[in-house]
Amino acid sequence: MSEKLFSQKQEWFVQARFGIFAHFGLYSLLGGNENKVRQGSRAVYAKLMKKFNPSRFDADEWVKMVKDSGARYLVPTSKHGEGFSLWDTAYTKYKCTNTPFKRDLLAELASACAKHDLTLGLYYNVETWLEDENPRLQDAEAYADFVEGQIRELVTGYGRIGLIWFDHCDSRISIERMRKIVKLIHDSQPTAVVNDRGVNVRNWTSKPPRGLGDFVTPERHIPHALLPKHEVMECCDAMGLLGWGYYEGERFWSTPELCRRLSKVAALGGNYLLNIEPQADGRIRPECVERMKGLGEWLRRHQTAVLDAEACPLIPRDPGDTAYAPIGVSTQEAKRRRIYLHLHSWPLSDSVFVRNVRGKIKQAVLEGANTVLKVEWQKGTTSGSKGGYQPEGLLIHGLPATPPGFETPILRLDFQENPVINTKAKELQVKVKCLPGETVYLLPTAAEMSARGGVPWQRINRFSNGATTLGHYIRPGCETVWHLEVAKAGDYEVAIDLGTCSGQAGATFAISAGRQTITGITKDNGWYDTPERMAVGRLRIAKGKQQLKLTVVDMPKAFSDVHALVLQPVKPASK
Repeated sequence: MSEKLFSQKQEWFVQARFGIFAHFGLYSLLGGNENKVRQGSRAVYAKLMKKFNPSRFDADEWVKMVKDSGARYLVPTSKHGEGFSLWDTAYTKYKCTNTPFKRDLLAELASACAKHDLTLGLYYNVETWLEDENPRLQDAEAYADFVEGQIRELVTGYGRIGLIWFDHCDSRISIERMRKIVKLIHDSQPTAVVNDRGVNVRNWTSKPPRGLGDFVTPERHIPHALLPKHEVMECCDAMGLLGWGYYEGERFWSTPELCRRLSKVAALGGNYLLNIEPQADGRIRPECVERMKGLGEWLRRHQTAVLDAEACPLIPRDPGDTAYAPIGVSTQEAKRRRIYLHLHSWPLSDSVFVRNVRGKIKQAVLEGANTVLKVEWQKGTTSGSKGGYQPEGLLIHGLPATPPGFETPILRLDFQENPVINTKAKELQVKVKCLPGETVYLLPTAAEMSARGGVPWQRINRFSNGATTLGHYIRPGCETVWHLEVAKAGDYEVAIDLGTCSGQAGATFAISAGRQTITGITKDNGWYDTPERMAVGRLRIAKGKQQLKLTVVDMPKAFSDVHALVLQPVKPASK
């Protein structure tokens, strides 16, 4: 369940589920994504204004493509960190109406969104690189007035604005001033929501101050799971692997993978904001058009299961695999007594297995193919039973040998009454055995991830050199837990294998077991995919089921990649 309750006027956001991001600006002329301005003279970059003329831009065409993709809101970059504004602002000369284009691009998009009933949100970067040398804006109060003035223009002059999507931060914008700006947005646009960026969130060593954001924004990252109580989440992602703005050498996710990514976010009950790359002439590049079309076709078949359903913790598994490997995610419609199993890979046999759910099923259907399937209750067995271990749960069988000819097939389970789901069961929890006298290696793949706010930022990273790490610790409060089964209480020397580059050095962390805690500070050892072992201290670990926790306490920029925790048993002193 979400920790933050939106007002009724803001509920459109949690019901929307899917939006399209569009990075467009002066940087689109360079073909080197949105950060190209950082690599050269800003004076030279500013001269691009003389060449900015997206003559093929058609707001109606953009909005129709977004609608046809199945998305329910559009978020263009009104101003990126470069400081070039896509509207006729009174606060800077760096704006689209001072270019050969001359038109107010945001006004045209706002009009098209209203015409086609699409919600318009606006990205706004609080940095302004092109104005960095402007004496008028060096004063903190003056710069804060500049930002607030531009936000006021956006939320009062362009009709209904569904959300403001802040990015980056500037030391001249205090938390108190940002809170005032957020209040301005909510007062001017009662249905609007605001994200959690715009101030330096990495410096928060306690719970983040309230009033700064309505939802959190993992970037290019979809958590494996959320905590029972969590903030509203929108995962921002991109079709391109290398950039957000137009990038000539871009590589793209396939349409099937984008369907899977949207499916994963839907299963968590979050929103998915997917970026497209408009070209310099104003048209959306063909690769993005193709993928939006594919997503739209998939969602026309499965809108209810993906966009209109609720989060569900059940995991479809492959009974043809001896480990019953996960092969997808699920969503549910409580009112219609339905569960949808999203198959991200096709099972090895003709069956799909689901545990932690009970109830009588009226029918099971492979959506789109209209294939009615058989369902039976599979009784569990122990590893000592004849035939080996077999988990208890629902077995759905009768699937065709090959998947239907569309992306991410979905099985619909219709129950006679509301199914009973065991929400306390840990589908993916791994337990590590600690045997007397043996060194224990706690690996990334055995860990459970959590974080302040209920949305884990960290993730599993796999590198080309074969290393597997826990990485992407970008906010304090990230916690990683290993579940232990300890055969005998004992003392252990604790070490941690960290890969640390300069930007990850100087971070403070804590390792705890029960009421004991030891701490350490990360040191630069070259790069994050190559570990170096650091001794941290000694812990006594009690017998039975225990937890070992790694918590990021504070960080200058980011935390190291964790390759492993090592528990070395301490030999008792000889008598």
